[in-house]
Amino acid sequence: MKRIGLIMKKNLTIMLKSRWWAIVFILLPLLIIFLAGIAFDNLSEYKIKVSIYSGGYSSLTNSFIAKLNADPLQTVKASSEASCIDNVKIGLAHTCVIFPPGMEIGGANNEISIFIDYSNLNLAWVVRDRLYSKLEERSKEISAGITNDLLGKASFINDEMAKDLAYLETLEGSNAEIITRSGEAKEILDSLNRSIRLNSSDIDSVDSKIRSVKSTVDSAMADSKDVLDFADLLVRSGDFSESDENKHFQTYRNYQKIILGHENYINNLFSSSYAGTINNSLMALRVKVENLNSNYATVEQQLSGSSDQYAAISGLASTGGKVAKRLKTSLADIQKRLSSIGDVEAEQLASPATANIKALSTYNSNLDFVFPTLMAISIMFAGIFLAAIVFVVEHNSPAQFRNSVSPTHKIVFFIADFLTNLSLVSVQIIIMLSIAFAFFFNTIVTNLWTTLAICILVAAFFVLFGALIGVIFRSESITILASALISSSLLLFSNLLIPIENIPSDILRIIQFNPFILSVSLLRKAIIFSQPLPVLKDELLTLMLLAEIVLALYIIIYWATNRTRFTSQRN
Repeated sequence: MKRIGLIMKKNLTIMLKSRWWAIVFILLPLLIIFLAGIAFDNLSEYKIKVSIYSGGYSSLTNSFIAKLNADPLQTVKASSEASCIDNVKIGLAHTCVIFPPGMEIGGANNEISIFIDYSNLNLAWVVRDRLYSKLEERSKEISAGITNDLLGKASFINDEMAKDLAYLETLEGSNAEIITRSGEAKEILDSLNRSIRLNSSDIDSVDSKIRSVKSTVDSAMADSKDVLDFADLLVRSGDFSESDENKHFQTYRNYQKIILGHENYINNLFSSSYAGTINNSLMALRVKVENLNSNYATVEQQLSGSSDQYAAISGLASTGGKVAKRLKTSLADIQKRLSSIGDVEAEQLASPATANIKALSTYNSNLDFVFPTLMAISIMFAGIFLAAIVFVVEHNSPAQFRNSVSPTHKIVFFIADFLTNLSLVSVQIIIMLSIAFAFFFNTIVTNLWTTLAICILVAAFFVLFGALIGVIFRSESITILASALISSSLLLFSNLLIPIENIPSDILRIIQFNPFILSVSLLRKAIIFSQPLPVLKDELLTLMLLAEIVLALYIIIYWATNRTRFTSQRN
């Protein structure tokens, strides 16, 4: 046991003397855990971007969009339905939501289409659940609003109907009273004596005037008799001839007869024994006028009562009209409120809008979605490990001396090593694509050249990255350990294990340049969505820029290392 302990101590001492071993074995894992802690040490929600589109944005559509805009979702309006779907395919959004044009409660088409990218396996179901829950929550809010509106209108209708019933009772009583009083008025009018036709002045005044006239006539008759007697006396005492005297006597007798005739006529007019006398006529007229006055008083009283009855009837009719108007207004308001509900069916009340989940692309199994990630993992590990190990083995082999004294430029050796490693990785790529096409799915053929170009570019980057690791660490064991740790860190800070959408925004902007994330995104868009190279130019340029940076670092470190070694050998 003592020897085992001594040997373990020797091994540890040898390893600790190597600074690169200490960095790779101790500091690099600590750095990975530290960065992972900074990135994932939070409880923030996934930051999900939602691309939305509608042919006509209504108030109901905007209410759903406002609900989606709440954290952690962010909405971006697309210009068309195709643009909305393309935003998901090229990675500008995680999902696409298409609302029907002019969506409204009770509409014929209230189906909301949700397009999910199932190729993003670790986030697709999270996006689906979050988005569906938001839409379902808003749908329940609308349903609750409609229900509350219906309950409010039902309560209003109940109150208004109670008032209208009271008004109807009042109107019913008024109509009954109108009928009763109208009957009474009719009876009063029917009882009127319509035979009265006279309208005389004061009989006493007429009688007085008639007697005054009789007295005047009597006086005139007496005076006439006196004048005739005086004329007779003059004739008798006068000196007239006999013929003249006879003539005057004859005239006297004629006038005397006339006066006596008038006197007899007047006396007969006022005689009580004659039915047609003035006294009897005045007496009959007085009786008729008294009857007329009596009937007139009765008629006046009856007409006054009828006027009061008709005034009461008019008031009741006015009250009935007002009640009817108020009842009409109330019923019209009730009808308006009921019509505002519209033709809402029970299903629309329970679920004003429905969500239809759709996949961006057709697939037969989960392998269709996992394949781009598997390709990226294989290319990354193959490129990094192969290039790093080849560089370290060649650098530590006796062939390194022959390369250093050879007249061939070092750039030629670098290009040859690069192309050799790239060729080996390319063979692996062709084998994987052939197996996938032959046994699993044939969608690769539709975008084969784009897929191959992306695979070669990704392989070239990771070959350069592996060479950089080899030139930094140089020891075979340390290089393998560093390659494994660095590759694992690239996997850790990607969507493969944990969605990076819940990482803080500042860190997320840096992690988005993870070459493994870029590789998976490019392969996924080329294989699953058949996107052409021009559409992928932004990510391609980013990956090429990272490759240039890695190449520049390789040249700087290689030149600095060789210069330091050459200087130390000369000294």
